[in-house]
Amino acid sequence: APVSRATVATQTGLSAASVTGITGKLIRGGLVVETETVRDTGGRPARLLELGLDGVFAAGVRLSPTEALAVVVDLRGGVVSTHRESLASTDPADAAEAVGNAVRQAAGGKLSQLIGVGVTLSGIVDQASGVVRHSGALGWADVSFQVLLEDVLGEAVVIDSYANAYARGLLFDGSFTVSELLVFSVGMSLGA
Repeated sequence: APVSRATVATQTGLSAASVTGITGKLIRGGLVVETETVRDTGGRPARLLELGLDGVFAAGVRLSPTEALAVVVDLRGGVVSTHRESLASTDPADAAEAVGNAVRQAAGGKLSQLIGVGVTLSGIVDQASGVVRHSGALGWADVSFQVLLEDVLGEAVVIDSYANAYARGLLFDGSFTVSELLVFSVGMSLGA
């Protein structure tokens, strides 16, 4: 939500000068924009800040045995565009190429503004190493999929299982305010 620099300084413990310097860099980078002016601050009018909608974007991809569905979002999580790309096969190189095509098509003219890509798939994923340990749906075992994707996309990539990504999304959007959550995923395969 829109917030003043003074509020940021108070909540972070940073000096007003530090907040002004940092927010200036964020504004120049398009990550933050100045919005309305608030005049009842007791001093000079305050320009409120909020996350920018046009500076940078992220892509999320749901990979299944038949397609790669890419969604490009702004910093507030608003969907900017989507694209579905059919898989030629579940071979890891073919799947990586389909993911790359889906992201490029969804991003369109915003491709240079992507700051990263998240990819989910069915299976056991070692997120730290970017290795798909096992995916029955894709027929994979010990596939270094993150490396393949980063080579195809030229972007930072994070991969995880459907169930983990769904659970993180629930915690991130405030649907749950617990520190522990168990999610079961039932579909083409079972996940938890």
